[in-house]
Amino acid sequence: MARATVVDGDELLVVRLGVGEDAGEWALPGGRIEHGEPPRAGAARELEEETGLAVAPDDLQLVGDGFLEFDATTMVSFNYAAPADAASGTVAAASDAAAARFVSRAELREIDAPFRASGRDQLLAALDALGDG
Repeated sequence: MARATVVDGDELLVVRLGVGEDAGEWALPGGRIEHGEPPRAGAARELEEETGLAVAPDDLQLVGDGFLEFDATTMVSFNYAAPADAASGTVAAASDAAAARFVSRAELREIDAPFRASGRDQLLAALDALGDG
């Protein structure tokens, strides 16, 4: 899996999941990497598919990794972030996202969501590294 967010000052982009067991939960935009696709390219593709924002894979900075367990299967996730000035497009929920929006550092701490495969600490670190920190 590959996930990506965009950091704009003291805010970062998250999506509300629209399908699956986790529908209604907030998460980083992301999904499965296609066969032969580098993780950064997969993260950039998923970001655009779910939010309408495009970034070049080389503009994504690794902010951490994580894993998800499904029955007897473990999926590894690479989590990336890019600064807002590297992104183009307009934020609009698409693909399997029910909503897409920027949340502030304070909102991030208050959202009751596990941020599966990335975790709140990685998101706060992304804000520190790429935002107004």
